[in-house]
Amino acid sequence: MSTSRKLHNTEQQTAAPAVKKMRRDAILKRKELIKHATGMFMEMGYEKASMNNLAKRSGSSKSTIYKHFRSRQALFIAVLDEKLRDHLAPIENLDLTTLSIEEGLKLIGRTGIKVITSKDHISLCRIIYAEAERIPHVGRTYYEHGPKRGMAGVTKYLSTMVEKSKIRCKNPSLASQYFWGMILHKPMLERYCGIKGPMTTREQKNYIDKVVDSFISSFIEEIE
Repeated sequence: MSTSRKLHNTEQQTAAPAVKKMRRDAILKRKELIKHATGMFMEMGYEKASMNNLAKRSGSSKSTIYKHFRSRQALFIAVLDEKLRDHLAPIENLDLTTLSIEEGLKLIGRTGIKVITSKDHISLCRIIYAEAERIPHVGRTYYEHGPKRGMAGVTKYLSTMVEKSKIRCKNPSLASQYFWGMILHKPMLERYCGIKGPMTTREQKNYIDKVVDSFISSFIEEIE
């Protein structure tokens, strides 16, 4: 190997750790900015939030912020992605393999209603609904990464139970839409309108039990 090639390889090996550190630092900085931005949007709403405010909160320069997010809209989309992942994780990580269809749906329902009617999620939804007409991408992002993904998860669960000959369900996709609609319509309206606060654990259980029983009698036929 020539001396020049050896020198080139040595330089690459020396530079590699530095490059990895830069990438790692950039990822950590982005996460830090998203954390501060989340608090900003939740407290101020989209319209009043600004890059100047984020700079003050995070102790970062505006130039640093713009390196990670080209606009306030891009920043909000990043916050939205992060929040929806956090909100969906408890539902998507449920282990339903040993449960009956009734037990599985009730566990999904109890987990879902706790997350989706939480103060954190309601605050996020109020911002989205206020901005969706003016910034359609915000509404689409929420729908694709939130409700649509949640319905797809239940569709997959019902389809799997059909494939395992545990149940009969003519249209799992349609059934999943009704499932979430039945669970969320009343409590979400009450939360949005300020009529009620979050349900207690007992209220959630009683409500979900009734909804799932009604859902199964309408859409599911269990196979003995």
